[in-house]
Amino acid sequence: MFKVRLRYEKTSHARYISHLDLIRTMQRAFARARLPLAYSEGFNPHPYLSIARPLPVGVSSVCELLDFGLATSVAPSTLPGRISRVLPPGLCVTDAWPAARKFLEIAIACYDIDLTWEEPPPDGNADTLRAVFDGRPLPVAKKGKAGKTGKTGATGKTGTSGMTDKTVTAGKTGATEINAAALIGKVSLSSPEECRIAVHAWLAAGGSSLSPGQLLEAVRQAAGEGFLPWTNAHITRTALLDSAGCLFR
Repeated sequence: MFKVRLRYEKTSHARYISHLDLIRTMQRAFARARLPLAYSEGFNPHPYLSIARPLPVGVSSVCELLDFGLATSVAPSTLPGRISRVLPPGLCVTDAWPAARKFLEIAIACYDIDLTWEEPPPDGNADTLRAVFDGRPLPVAKKGKAGKTGKTGATGKTGTSGMTDKTVTAGKTGATEINAAALIGKVSLSSPEECRIAVHAWLAAGGSSLSPGQLLEAVRQAAGEGFLPWTNAHITRTALLDSAGCLFR
C-alpha cells in the first residue's frame, strides 16, 4: 500500500460540509479521478482514509490534512490537480507527499478569527477583549458523554504542546467546565477597521483541545456587562503545528 498525505483547503460554502459528508465526498472524488484506493481486509472492507483534527462545521481552513492509501504507486506531484478537478467548489488540494508522521503529533492549531459588528461598538470594546486574554481563567462548558461525573477542581490532561486544561468539573448533564485560558498558546489582536477586530490564536489540539467556538464563548462570558458582542465571526484555520511549534507535515 502506498500511503499519501494531502493538504487541502476547505472554504466558502464547503465549510458547511460535515466531517462524515466530507469523507464521502473525498471517496467519490478518488473514484472520479480513477485513483485505486487501498481497502482493509475482512468481512467489512473500508478504504484507508483519515482526516487530521476534523473541523467544526462552519469553520474554513487552508491547511487541512488527509491521509489515504493507494493500491498502486502514484507520483504525489500529479495528485493536487487530478483530485481538485473533481471536487466541489470550496475544496481544493494544494499539495501531496508520502505520509510519514502520525496525526497524533499534532499539538497546536492556529486560527484567524475575524470579528465584525454591524455598527461601531462602544469605546473600549477592543480594550475589553484584550484584557480578557491577560491570563485570567476563562471557564467554559465543554460537552461530554451524558451522565459522566467528575471531581470539581480536578487537574486536567497536559497535551504535548504544554498547554494544560487545569479546571475540570463535570455534572449529570455531561458538560465539563474547562479553563480555556490554559489551552491558549499565543494570541494577538488588531483593529484594522472601526467595526472589525482580527484575532490570531494558537489553540491546543492534542489530548486536551480547545475549539475556536469554545474560545469565543469563554470570551463572551468573561467580557461582562458593557461589552457589545460581535455580530459575525468568520474563523479560518491557518496551520497545524507540532509540540515544538513547527509546521506539521
